[in-house]
Amino acid sequence: MKRWLILVLFILFANYAYAGDVHYLDFSEEKVIILTMAERDVARFMFPVRDYFKPYLKDGREQIEFEEREKEQVFMLRETQHQLNKTLADVTFFIEGAETPQYATLMKKTSLKMDFDRDSVNDMEIRVLDFAEDSDNVTFEFVVSDKINAEYKPTHFVNRTDTNSNINSSSGNNLDIIGYLRNIANKSYKNWEISILIVIVVLLMVWNKRPIERFLRRNF
Repeated sequence: MKRWLILVLFILFANYAYAGDVHYLDFSEEKVIILTMAERDVARFMFPVRDYFKPYLKDGREQIEFEEREKEQVFMLRETQHQLNKTLADVTFFIEGAETPQYATLMKKTSLKMDFDRDSVNDMEIRVLDFAEDSDNVTFEFVVSDKINAEYKPTHFVNRTDTNSNINSSSGNNLDIIGYLRNIANKSYKNWEISILIVIVVLLMVWNKRPIERFLRRNF
């Protein structure tokens, strides 16, 4: 009884904590996209990224080869903070192939530069254009970097025979449980209606413990 009760409550809390819209961006033709996001909104897009293979020597010179692949990147607006004289946007970038998500806090007219393939060349710049006055919405500008005459200096390499396992080992799209719990607590504290609803749900489930157990035994 306790296990499924905890599971149901966790699913309810998690769905509420991470409720937000998903925006699918397409940079195949557009190099600049302006997007207004609410808290917990996510922007997902495919982006060409280089997988650099381990260097080898040929005729006494180091050779570095690569293969370009389309990988999904995920950008999230976690929270908007309103302070006395400024407003901040807490964001998270889940980079496919990276070991951990990237966290940052941005102000108006500041930007976040992303190097998806770790070759010392920026692939994208994300700028905060404006904060909404009557909501927690933030308007971002996603700009694909101009890499003409760029000098690529890769710092991460993959094995040719084990490329797939390296690529798919990303924890990028897995939201950490600590973030779940922190956001549940924050939203419950800020929204008293949700807190009351949670209490009511728990009380109803406790009061109807026996009917629920009988129902579960008959059907599962």
